[in-house]
Amino acid sequence: MNNLATCILMEKNGSPLTTSNVCLWDENCDGLCSVQMGNETLDCILCIYAIKT
Repeated sequence: MNNLATCILMEKNGSPLTTSNVCLWDENCDGLCSVQMGNETLDCILCIYAIKT
């Protein structure tokens, strides 16, 4: 199993942030978890991919 993580940190300044995730995989074995969190000054988007090799 291979794991890959990406993290986007962005200062909140009124500008919107749009992201997308694309991967070709076996839906029975592979997966993706995406979490968005933030506070008064920062936004964070964490994506974790689990891919069976």
